[in-house]
This record gives sequence, C-alpha cells and structure tokens, in this order.
Amino acid sequence: KIIKPEAMLCPHLFVQEGTLDNSKRSFRSHDKNEASAEILQLAREKALPVAEVDKGVLNTLCGNRPHQGFVLRCGGLDFQPVRGLPSSKDGKKGG
Repeated sequence: KIIKPEAMLCPHLFVQEGTLDNSKRSFRSHDKNEASAEILQLAREKALPVAEVDKGVLNTLCGNRPHQGFVLRCGGLDFQPVRGLPSSKDGKKGG
C-alpha cells in the first residue's frame, strides 16, 4: 500500500508541481528562482523529505492561506509556562 506524503505525519516540505524540474520556475523572476533554489537546498541539507504536489493539496495543507508554492509541515512547538515577566534593566515601568 502506498501512502501519499501529505498523509504522513512526519516533517515534510511540499512544493507545487513543476518546482523540482524548473518547469514552473521558468516564468518567475530571477530573485524568486534563487529563493526557490535556496529553499530546496536547505531541505536537502537537513535531509527533509520533499514532495511535489498539486496546488489543491498545498491549499488544503495550509488552510487556503497564501503559500507561494511551498508548505512546510513540521512538529508542534513545546512551550514552557511563563511564571512571570522579567523586570527591565533600569527598573522603570512603562513602555
């Protein structure tokens, strides 16, 4: 049984179809092409799985918010409870 990458709950970088073979990036500006290449390079360096999916999957993964053709799914963040706010260095109140 093949499980689609978007159904796996591990960290993943999802990119819009055509991004990996440059067919989508051909109409983008030079700066956007460089930014896309940098994102993909960082994913490779971190051994992050990359899956090419259609735009509808990206829209679903990000709740129909803007995504620029990239959606990173990562684990949740563990927050430590805040027991109080530190005082300022000079001891003055206000902002």
